[in-house]
Amino acid sequence: MRHSKSICVRIIAAVLLLAVLILLAAAVHERNAAWSKGEGTTQQKEVRVLTASDSEQVADFLQQAIERRKMMEGLYSYSCVLLEDDTGKLLGSRDRSRRIYPASMTKMMTALVVLEEGPGLDAKLQVPAGLDGLIGDDDASTAGISEGEVLSERDLLYGVLLPSGADCCVTLAVDLFGNEAAFAERMNAKAQELGMKDTHFVNTTGLHNENHYSTVTDMAILLRYAMQNETFAQMVATPLYRTETTAQHPEGIPLQSTIFGSGLLNLPDTVRFLGGKTGYTAEAGSCLASSAVIGGKTYVLVTAGAGTTEEHQHTNIEDAVTVYTYLAAAAS
Repeated sequence: MRHSKSICVRIIAAVLLLAVLILLAAAVHERNAAWSKGEGTTQQKEVRVLTASDSEQVADFLQQAIERRKMMEGLYSYSCVLLEDDTGKLLGSRDRSRRIYPASMTKMMTALVVLEEGPGLDAKLQVPAGLDGLIGDDDASTAGISEGEVLSERDLLYGVLLPSGADCCVTLAVDLFGNEAAFAERMNAKAQELGMKDTHFVNTTGLHNENHYSTVTDMAILLRYAMQNETFAQMVATPLYRTETTAQHPEGIPLQSTIFGSGLLNLPDTVRFLGGKTGYTAEAGSCLASSAVIGGKTYVLVTAGAGTTEEHQHTNIEDAVTVYTYLAAAAS
């Protein structure tokens, strides 16, 4: 009798184990199907690779992950994120959820709002009176436009994105939305639309304000979206631009990129740098949002909080060179 009961218990246990295995197999199949459709999250996709049966592939993945982590930890920037642009896959990061001051990386959103909601690139806009007072900071970077000067939306946008002109930002804000606060509301609405969950803008320039903040993760979301706009992508990839002639500037205004003009963008020939936007304030440190194509893949890199010294004044650009050079070597 006891022997019969023992057999029954074993049969029941075997049936239960078989049921669990069937359920697990079904779950794995459903998960893999979701991945094949692109429905899995970045984290899930990485877990799938880590659980692959091919030991060489697993070892290679782990080695690359370790090397990327060491590389990111060695940057000047205290917060950074590296993504594969097409998929959004996270390749490396350092304190990527930390709240930062985005400084002039803000101007990516300023330009984007104008491109999507402005009257058009050929529209003529007038630089407002009292411009210096509207900017509110004598140390703000400017493009060199003059009060009363009439410039196209195109010229002002180049002034925003290349020399990081606060004067161009304020002109666009006042002419298009009446004042900077109203413009900032549109920036915040766009940030919410894009899923930038920890970002709040109070101005168009990125000048320091405790309520003006973001994360490198949110800035990466912004850059990935903005680079889909052909005009934005063309502008941030431009080293030097000259505005149309005006009464105040008969030869136009030369506008030089803060990235390309640094002289530090020494990258391997296999790297096609697509451009980006720098930023700096004393509180934010040196920042950079940029993109590059390496080995047929497009990458997005955002770094923030890099310190500077007399010897290393463009640590944000040095960090970008470090990362893209590493990726080029890994792809070769």
